[in-house]
Parts: sequence; C-alpha cells; structure tokens
Amino acid sequence: MRFIAVALFATLSSLPAAELTIAGSSTVFPVINEAAKTYAAAKLTVGQGGSSEGIKKVAAGTINIAMSSRELKEAEVAQGLVATNIGKDGIAIFCNKGNVVVGLTTDQVRGAFTGTISNWSGLGGGDAATVLVSPNELHSTVEGFAHFFGLQFKGDAEAKTMTFTLKDGTYGKMTALRTTNSQETAAKIAISPSGLGFASVGTVETLVAKGTPIKALTLDGKTASSASVKDGTWPVTRPLLLITKGTPTADAKAFIDFMLSDAGQELIIKNGFVGVK
Repeated sequence: MRFIAVALFATLSSLPAAELTIAGSSTVFPVINEAAKTYAAAKLTVGQGGSSEGIKKVAAGTINIAMSSRELKEAEVAQGLVATNIGKDGIAIFCNKGNVVVGLTTDQVRGAFTGTISNWSGLGGGDAATVLVSPNELHSTVEGFAHFFGLQFKGDAEAKTMTFTLKDGTYGKMTALRTTNSQETAAKIAISPSGLGFASVGTVETLVAKGTPIKALTLDGKTASSASVKDGTWPVTRPLLLITKGTPTADAKAFIDFMLSDAGQELIIKNGFVGVK
C-alpha cells in the first residue's frame, strides 16, 4: 500500500504544469513577461509580434491569450474574441534628450509626419532635418497615433520604412525609419539628435528613468505622464487588453484574474501604466 502511494505521488508530481502561450502587443509585453517570472499556477510562454498579430493568432487558436493595446474591431468581435481590460496607457511623442524643443502642437506633429514640416526649425528647434522613427504597421501604437492625428499609414518591410499621409492620401513626402517595436524606436532616437518618434508613455517613462537620453514632448501644452493618463488630461490614450477566443475559462481565466488582482495591478503600475482599479 505504501509503495502504491509513493508511486502515485511520483506520477502526480511528474505531471506537467499548466501552460499558457501569450503573444501580441510589445507595449503589454514587459508587464506579462514580468508576471511570468512569479506566476506559479501555470507556465507562461510570452512573445511579442504586435497587437494585430497576437489577435490573429488567438483567433486561429494557436495561442491561448493575445495582448493588445487597441480595442477589438467589429470583425474580430464577430470571430468570438473577448477582451478584458487590465490597464490603460498613453502614447507619447518624444525626441532626443539634447533637442532644445520641449513641446509640439497637434498640427506640428501632423505636419512633421506627413512632410509639410521637414526641419526642426519649423518645430521651434535648430536647423536640422527631422529623422522620423516609427514602430512597424503591426503595432497598435501606430494605429493609436495615426487615429488621433487623423493619419493613415503604410509599412514597407523591404525598404524598412513607414509612410504617413492624411486620411485623403495627400502629402506623405517623408518616410519614417521602420522598427520592430517601441524599444527599438527609442534606441534609434537615443542616438539621433534629430530623431522624432512616438511610443507608449509607460515605455518612455521607464527608459528615461533608466537613463536613456530621450524625453517626452508636451502636446498642446499637456504633459505626457502616467499621472496625466490616469487623470485624463493626456489626450492620446489606449487600453491594455488580454484577449481570448470566447469567454476566458480555466487556466486563461485564472491568469487574467491574477492580472486584475492587487498583485497584478501592482505590476501594471510598476511598469508605468495605469491600473483599472
């Protein structure tokens, strides 16, 4: 009997832990990746790829949970996808720390990315051509940025460029350097005195705190910060979502519940975002 009990215990202890595959938004990635280090109820395999890519994968059933920093589209909801909001973020416009410019207007940002303004002298700075940098078209950061400023965009993977135009297709004389994510965008601007780009407020705050030589610019006199995202004064905001195929159940639900718990919300705040509680 003792032998049977020991054998049974050995069999149970050798069973693999629950596993969840999660992928998508590079904005949400640092939070979930950090959660994976301490979450004990399941083994988490966390990747990136952008919100749209993650949503495609969860819809196809190749991952358990998608990370997204944009709302689901009607066609995605029609596929049975369900989003759970775990936090809130803003999109910051930023430049190299050494740039004398401290703020831009909405019109100046729109002009810079569509090519009607191609020199920092037109943005209140010195005589230097602007160097635009943008995450690729798979990232919801780009969608959120373009939506707010009334733009549309197109990525060219071969040329490694992004082109922004007004909604009617006019302008677009300039192209931005195309990067894989917000962190690479920031890295390029950190070494480019004339760089101008956009990324998650939380990402910019975190990198600035680590000493990366970049700075967030004010927009129409408003400051980009976690505090301004929380109090609603920063206008360029978006949700942080975990998305499942159907209502989350079992291990997926347990993890999402963890992210909504005090411990999970602490991770959201620790990474420079705003919690939902």
